[in-house]
Order: sequence, then structure tokens, then C-alpha cells
Amino acid sequence: MDENVRRALDEEETHFTALKKAKSPSHCIIDNTLKLNNQNDLQCRFETADGTAYTFRIIIDDPADLSWTACRAICDVMQLAVRGTSMTRQLFQDLVAQLSVKYGKVDGPTIVNDECIALIFPNPSKTPIRDPNTIVRTGLYYNDSSTVTVKSKTKCQATYVIEINLQLDAFRYTKLCNKALFMALNILETGDVLYPDRFLSLGLILRQHLHRITPEASSSNKFYKLAILPTTVHSPVPIPSLLLRAAIAEASGTEYASSYSETANASQPPPSQESSLHCPYAGITYLELLKESGQARVYLGMKGDEKVAIKVYLDCEEQDDFFKNELKLLLKMSDHPNVVRVHTFFALPKPAIVMEYIDGQDLLDYLSDHGSMSNNEGKKLVLGIADGLYHLHKSGIIHRDLKTPNIMRRSDGSPVIIDLGMSAMLNRSQDASVVDLTQTQAERIARLARRAAETYSSNRTRTGKGSLLWIAPEMVLNNDWSDRTDVHAFGIIMWEIFSGKLPFLSDIPHAAQLSQEEIESTVLNAIVQGVRPSLADVSEIDDYLKSTMQLCWHSDPRERPTMMRVVDILRGNDPQPLFNHFDSDNSGFLEFPEFAMFLERYAPGDISPDDMLVLFKAVDTNQSGSICFSEFEKFWAFVQSYGLLNFISIMSTSTYV
Repeated sequence: MDENVRRALDEEETHFTALKKAKSPSHCIIDNTLKLNNQNDLQCRFETADGTAYTFRIIIDDPADLSWTACRAICDVMQLAVRGTSMTRQLFQDLVAQLSVKYGKVDGPTIVNDECIALIFPNPSKTPIRDPNTIVRTGLYYNDSSTVTVKSKTKCQATYVIEINLQLDAFRYTKLCNKALFMALNILETGDVLYPDRFLSLGLILRQHLHRITPEASSSNKFYKLAILPTTVHSPVPIPSLLLRAAIAEASGTEYASSYSETANASQPPPSQESSLHCPYAGITYLELLKESGQARVYLGMKGDEKVAIKVYLDCEEQDDFFKNELKLLLKMSDHPNVVRVHTFFALPKPAIVMEYIDGQDLLDYLSDHGSMSNNEGKKLVLGIADGLYHLHKSGIIHRDLKTPNIMRRSDGSPVIIDLGMSAMLNRSQDASVVDLTQTQAERIARLARRAAETYSSNRTRTGKGSLLWIAPEMVLNNDWSDRTDVHAFGIIMWEIFSGKLPFLSDIPHAAQLSQEEIESTVLNAIVQGVRPSLADVSEIDDYLKSTMQLCWHSDPRERPTMMRVVDILRGNDPQPLFNHFDSDNSGFLEFPEFAMFLERYAPGDISPDDMLVLFKAVDTNQSGSICFSEFEKFWAFVQSYGLLNFISIMSTSTYV
């Protein structure tokens, strides 16, 4: 370690030592450690200046074979334990509650010897393997007292390694070491698609933040490594040619690192960017430009033998967006018939996402051409959208841009949610420029309206795509968003489906004479003041559909239902679609595994496997070994009256039998 690096390290240690002695600010994190305990669980312990200790224990089966949820949990904990940030017992408790929602099971916090402790049990979710370059195994290793290594292997047997020199005593992390491990786990997370050029080009991004990066590559052995010495001191040596050449190849869509050895081809010139002039993304061919806006272009293309849609983001210059967690979640999300399938994404030369191509019409255009839907037709469409949105939320993804232009209608009438909020995710770093919390409400509304009008002025309809008709009030008021933001938009979409109209616009006097900015400003003011579309326009539909809309677009996001609850409401009034949903083989009968899935869905963790079997036998009144629809219908009527858990106590009485 050179003198400049040692001096920078000593300065950080001196700073936090002084904080500890001064005990001010008292809630500042001054030290943290990350290590494997005797049970091979990962333990992150950190201490604030007032002497309070906090510990997250991530329960894992094997540190050499981490699931993607375990990788994600480690990353989350590392972000919470950064030196210099604040922590209090109340904040720790709030964070534990948030992690519990995300990972399903978190025990604590408990206090042991004045130390706050929480246990995280990441669900070992399986991910679809859609590419030979998918990472199938990721391990975390402590090689000696000062080095931690993240090592991954892909389906095609390529090995990728990131080695981090901790510099301090065993397991202690400077702020940059903390960042290094976070970035390493994001790059090498199980389920990600990774190939040599992408891995080595990301070494340039690591170098921008961590400064001392030494690459190593051997294409014959399919081995690629980045050794990191995290420091604030810029490296005096030039950028390694291996990283530069790989970045050029990645940006131009050519293949470089997979046939390159640092020692054997040191004089080889960089690949020409002329080699893939039409489409800069490896393995993708453009067929035609489908649409274009100020933010993005969408192309129809080919990936192998399959038609795909490629969305290229034009106004996103922040290359760190590769590390956005939401992007990676999309690749790990299991397939769902009402959600567009994501193949892969690219960080260079412009961020782009490659998705399934849906041959159909977006819902905005369909409603414009055909008008409102009937009660029965609309219910099927609404339930499909609700199912897809619930699947996204269950997978940890918030759309944030749900609207009728982002819902495609297939030729069979089924809906598919597209876009997946990628514009919002890719530009999250720019959110502060959209809503400045120091501005007054009127100033924020004016700025949002102006930005919306400028962004979408080139769209083919003045008041359709890209307007703020679906935005939730909390996003206007304080730039806050959650899964309930999507629920609000879903309620507006329900109204559109049954009314055949765009919301709010018919209530604006002389709308045709107003500018786009004036329309947007009027709509935003109405939304924050609690104005919602008129139920008089959907008077013919069932009352429970109207009440569901009202629940979904409630001004207070805390009062809105979850999408799981919405799906329950939409299915609960008709047992047939509920039965069909869990009849996975379309046999017309529910076998025990299918019935058990239903029970786990409606009372997760509350019914033991033994009780599930007892319930199954009770509902199967003719003892045929499976449940037909009439038996399920009778059972569901009881559940509606008494509740699922209460049914257990009465199922053996003559009242049911």
C-alpha cells in the first residue's frame, strides 16, 4: 500500500475515533464489521458514537452458494451500516419492519446486553435461467484477515471474481470498503446475466468510485477477476487496457474479452465501432423503430429467433444505473401471463432493456376506438391487470408509471403490463429535480406540469400518453412513492375501462383552448385537492367494483388496499375465477397441492400442513381425492361468512357436513 493510500485511510480512522471520543453526534455510526459466525450466518454489527450497538444477522444455508435474495439482503444491510450515517433504536425498529415486508420473515429487534439484534431469513427464491451467461452460484469468502472475495459461476462455467482489500483489521469496513462489497454483490448477484465484456467494462465504473482496480482475464480458462483496493486516492497508473477494450466492445456491441488474454494480445487494437453500426447491443438486431419520445426510443428487433422490443433510454447519462436494484429484480422475476417478460438489459452505450414483443394494441388506444367495456368483459380485464400488478409487487417491483398506455391488450383480450416503470427507475437520481421539497405546493405543481408538457409535447395525442392523469397525490406533494402509488393508478384505470373516458379532462372547462401545461396544472391541482373521476360515468357496473375504485384512489396511501387485497376483492365475489386460478392443470378439480397453495395464499403461515390436509378432506365431501367446483363453491360461501381460520373450528360439525 503506497503512502498516499495509507494517509487517506489514517485520516478516516482519525475522524471516527474523534467522533467516538466526543460522542457527538451521538447517533453517528462510527464502526462496523461484517463476518461469518460459527453457524455460517452473516453478521453485520455496527456501533454509534454514543456506544449503542446494533446487529443484523442474515440466516443463510451456505455462504459459498448465496441465493439472490441473500445477496440482496446483504446489500441492504451494508447500505444501512455505512460509517457516518445515523442510527437510533427507533430507526432500527422501523428498518426491521421494512425488511420484514421485503423478505417475508425478520425476527426482532430484540435487545441483548444493550445490543439491538435482528435476524433476517431471506427466502431462497429460484430464478429463471434464460441465458447461458446467467449466474447460477455466488459465494462470499474471507480469505485472510484483510481480504474478502465475491466469486460467481455462470451456467456456461465462466468464473468471475471480485477481491476487496479491507485494509483495516479483520472484517472491519471503511466507507469505501462498504461500498466496494455492495457493488461487488450487485455485479455478481445470483440470477444476473453476466459475460466477460460486461464484467470488465463495469471495472471502469468501479474504478471511478474506488480508484485502485487491477483486472485479470483468461478466456481459455473462462476466468475473470477484478482486485480492488478501495481508496479516495486516484490511481497514478493509466486505465488498464483490458478495461478500456472491454468497455469499447460492450458499447459497440462487438465481442472482445471472450477471446482476449491480457498477456497474449496486449498489442491488439480496440475493436472498431463500425462493426455494429445499426444496433449497438450484442446479440440484438433492430428491425424497425416502433415509437420515439423525448425520453426513449422503442425498437422492434430480434434476439436469436424471437421477436423482442428494445427500449433505449435517451436522457439517462448516469452509468451507475447498472447497479439499480430494480433493474436486476426484473430479470429474476418469474414469468406471469399479465406481465411482459424481460430478457436482459444493457448499461452501455445507452441504458436499454430488452423485453418480450407484444403484438396487440395498448389499452388507451383500444378504449379510444371501442369505448367503455361491459360489466363482464371489463371484470376479466381488470382482474388480469390486478393479477399482473400483484405479481410485480410480490416480486419486489413497484411500477410507478402504471397507466393505460402501458397496458397492452393481446388479440385474445388478455392484458399485459409493459414498461415496468423503467423510466422512473432509471432516472431515480433525477427525482429531486422533478419535485423540490423546498418549493411551495403551487410551485411544485407548476414545475411538474411544465416538465410534463415539455417531455410529452411530441406525443401524437395532446392529452393522452405521458400526461399526469394517473399520478398519486403523494408523488405530487412530497415525491413519495410505494406499492400504494401503483394501487392509486389501478383505481383510475378501472374507471377508464368502465367509462371509456380519460379521467379529469371532461371536467376541465374549455380544455381544447388550454395549453398542455395549463391542462397538466389543472389536473394536478384537482388530484391533490381530492378530486376523483365521477362514479356517475360508471353507474351500470357492480357496486363492489365502484367501491374498489374508491378504496384504490384514496388520498391517503395508508388507507389504500394492497394489490393482494384488491385481487381478493375482485375474485371473492365469484368463486369460479378463484377456482380456475388455482386449478393449475385446468383439470376441473383441485388436487391437494393446488388446494394447499390456495390456503397458503389466503392465510400465509397460519395453517399447518396437517391442518391443510384435514381441511382438504373436509371440503372433499364425496371423498374422491380431489375437490370439484361445487364442493369449492360451498366451501367458499362458508369462508365468506365465517372466515378461513374460523372454518377450521366448524368444519367437522353437521353445520357444514
